Amino acid sequence: MGVVVSVPAGSLGVIEKNGQFSHIVGPGTTLVLPCVTRLAGVVTMGERRLVLEAEGTTREFAFVRCNVSVWYKLMEDSSGGGGGAGSNSSAYRAFYKAENDPEPRLREIVGSILKSQIRGYTLAKIFSKGEDIARTLQEEASSEMHQYGFLVVNVTLGDIRSEQGNAPTA
Repeated sequence: MGVVVSVPAGSLGVIEKNGQFSHIVGPGTTLVLPCVTRLAGVVTMGERRLVLEAEGTTREFAFVRCNVSVWYKLMEDSSGGGGGAGSNSSAYRAFYKAENDPEPRLREIVGSILKSQIRGYTLAKIFSKGEDIARTLQEEASSEMHQYGFLVVNVTLGDIRSEQGNAPTA
């Protein structure tokens, strides 16, 4: 006797059989056999937004802080969704590699990229290069998040603030 489980619209379900990944199911109802198969979790396909504050230092060691908004979503596989056929699908990578919570990794990646970008400019240039920095952030973060099954759709920088710091002494 089976149990019917439901996967919400705009999501994909991860099915496990005997504790191991079995397959991905689309939105709707699906039948699972208790003690053999189960719905391990659900991965949202919709676009999500992460807002964070990041900081870095410029060439002249001025501290710069800015608000970063990152829009990201589950990558579409060749089947048209994030489901794909198996363990190489974006839904599989999102659920197992990113543990279905990409935000900590995305925060780390964006913070690291932003620090390296800010370091390449003087304080005077940072304010005029915001769009270039955001474009580089989007490209590099998307490339990094690919391994977790996510695509970074857009990045915006806002509220860039600076605090003059002291140069480190040798």
